[in-house]
Amino acid sequence: MAAPKYTQEEQEKLIQFRLNLSDLDLTPHQLEDEFLIKWLRARSLDLVLAEKMLRDSIKWRKEFKADTILEEEFPYELATAEPMAFCGVSKDGFAANIHPFGRYDSKGVVEKYGPDMLERFHVQKGESVIRIMRNVSEKIQVPVTQTIEIFDMEGYSFRQFCSKAAIEYFMRVCPKMESNYPEMMHYVMVINAPRFFNVMFSIVKPFMSKATLDKMQVFGCDKEKWKKVVRERFPVENMPPYWGGTLEGVDAYCSDSDIWIRSPKPKDLKRMMEEEFRIEA
Repeated sequence: MAAPKYTQEEQEKLIQFRLNLSDLDLTPHQLEDEFLIKWLRARSLDLVLAEKMLRDSIKWRKEFKADTILEEEFPYELATAEPMAFCGVSKDGFAANIHPFGRYDSKGVVEKYGPDMLERFHVQKGESVIRIMRNVSEKIQVPVTQTIEIFDMEGYSFRQFCSKAAIEYFMRVCPKMESNYPEMMHYVMVINAPRFFNVMFSIVKPFMSKATLDKMQVFGCDKEKWKKVVRERFPVENMPPYWGGTLEGVDAYCSDSDIWIRSPKPKDLKRMMEEEFRIEA
């Protein structure tokens, strides 16, 4: 017999939480249990704290114009600077994403476009993931509300890490994302972490919640070790061989596949994955 979706306490808190928010003009989606439970869990089922968190977020969305951000356009270079692969839904019902983070030029984009534009870009990226999950939910008739993520650090350079602008941007945006998109990630695995990763992580760790940190697992460059976990937790049939999957494509990254979103052309994606990162000092 399958375990209930919510505990008895959570069910009771959901009823009261919805009543406490009755003065707000919430959308049908925002009134769903799957949406409301995230705010409650993010605040350990404390009704007062969860209500404040959600009300603050609704205010932020209005001021930031987050509800229409998917309509905004960004320069092509920025729009394709951080390709992400959506690899379907795992057997446990989580949306699976791959981010070749080590190939992103975080230093370059924040210095060229500035933190304000980059923040809007990342909010749009988050909103696009939510839209994908909603579309998938409608298609398979099962709620898909959380993600499992792979952040591949291969190619990440020490110069990227030493970028003051990139570090300051992360410290600025991370708390905002956690405050406005709670409980979105179910599990995060960082793979191919470089030797200096612990130093880098110690700087940004204070700006991440304990709940997020508890969901993270870090792997070094032992591919067999992290691929074993990939095979256990991810839908490998929809993943490129490079990350332990069995999806077929023109190369190990399946750069021609429609799993890639916010991606440059296949040949440019392949070049991004294979070239060494060289950043001017």
